[in-house]
Amino acid sequence: MIGGFYLYDTKSEDYQIKIVNKNNVVTKEQNDFIIHSEKYFLQSDPTNDVLAFGNFSGIDMPIAWTRNYGQGRVFYTALAHTVEELFSEESLEMILNGIDWCAEKII
Repeated sequence: MIGGFYLYDTKSEDYQIKIVNKNNVVTKEQNDFIIHSEKYFLQSDPTNDVLAFGNFSGIDMPIAWTRNYGQGRVFYTALAHTVEELFSEESLEMILNGIDWCAEKII
């Protein structure tokens, strides 16, 4: 249902989040940003609509995506493991837009 699964993570460090899909309403207003967080290595379904990659030492790892599941919608992000990350402007904007998209408040 989520469209991926956890492989492993690292200690927290700074890395770049690259917004790769400006056509999706969840990320259309967002720009690339730096976050201090754990790097979550994930296996993601190739049918996901990937919104953002984390640059993990030269490896682009999908860290946010949307997908349809049955008659519902799924938004996933690997960001926001701490309160500081959750309430960072960029992370919070993506999460709130993802919730609105799942609830079909934005199409």
